[in-house]
Amino acid sequence: MKLEFYADGRGRQPVYDWILEVQKHDKETYRKTIIMMSYLEENGQLIHAGVVSHKDIKKLTGTDGIWQLRISDHRVLFFYFEGDTIVFTNVFPKKQNKTPRVEIKRAEQRKEEYLNRKQ
Repeated sequence: MKLEFYADGRGRQPVYDWILEVQKHDKETYRKTIIMMSYLEENGQLIHAGVVSHKDIKKLTGTDGIWQLRISDHRVLFFYFEGDTIVFTNVFPKKQNKTPRVEIKRAEQRKEEYLNRKQ
C-alpha cells in the first residue's frame, strides 16, 4: 500500500511534521512510528478487509471510515483511499480513554477535503 500525508491548502502536513519533530526529540516514539507505518504499508489491505488485526490499529466506530493508529502516548488518525492508499490526517497526544470527538471531526473534514481535491 502507498502511504500519504494529508496536506492543507498551504502544503502543511501535520502528521509528517510531527514525525520530523519526534525524530529529533523522541527516538523511541519515532522508531515505533516507522515500525507501525511499515506494518500498515505491508498489511494495510488485510487489516482493512478484517483478515489481519493488530492491537494498535482499529477502525473507529461511528465515523466515516476513520481508523486509529496507537503509537506510545499518541494517536494518529487515517483513512483508506481507493483500496491501495492510506492517508494520515492528524495526530494528537492521548489524554483520555475515548478518542476526542474534535479529533475525529478534524480527520473527517480532512478526508473530505482530500477526496474533493482528487476529483
